[in-house]
Amino acid sequence: MHRSRLCEKRAEYVVLIPLTDHRLRPRRICLKLFGSVVICSLVFTLLLIFLFPRTIYLRSSVYKLITVSAIANMQDNVIDLTVINQINVSNPNFVPAMVNKVIISPKYRSVDLQETVNNSIHMLPLRSETLLNVSTKLRFEHKHFDVIKLCFMKLPYFHDIYVTFTFHITYMLLWQSFDAYLTIMPLVDCYPTNINSSMLMVSS
Repeated sequence: MHRSRLCEKRAEYVVLIPLTDHRLRPRRICLKLFGSVVICSLVFTLLLIFLFPRTIYLRSSVYKLITVSAIANMQDNVIDLTVINQINVSNPNFVPAMVNKVIISPKYRSVDLQETVNNSIHMLPLRSETLLNVSTKLRFEHKHFDVIKLCFMKLPYFHDIYVTFTFHITYMLLWQSFDAYLTIMPLVDCYPTNINSSMLMVSS
């Protein structure tokens, strides 16, 4: 009898716990859950902003390329040119990128010239613009006789020809491989540097 009354009193005590007791308030649990959701959403948003891959941009404002060498073989009607292409590469990402291959496909009018592949590695710092100097070889053969004829003329005006260059750049970003393209049409000085004016007079 005494035990049953004691159990009833304990039950009454449990029922009579004040509503202000923290054990009866789920508010903190809701706040913790809400805070966890907000923090996870914020972290996810920041990861998207800072780590989402953005395409790098290529541009070139060079009007006339630098000709390193122009070697003419007058017997075979061949001119070998080595020019320097300057490409500005913009990396808008918040992480560094790495250029591991540059393919240059030159074309004169509708005729494809020899393709150049550069496997040199170039690092692109985060949020930066890097200038790439890419050496390119051009060969004009007998099928480009009109070009060779212009290059052999005495007047410098005829030595500048328009050549179309298509750049295909492969780069690594966050362990993924991406591609970027650029097409330009600058002037190229094709005047041979290994012959003098007297040789031109004889050849003409």
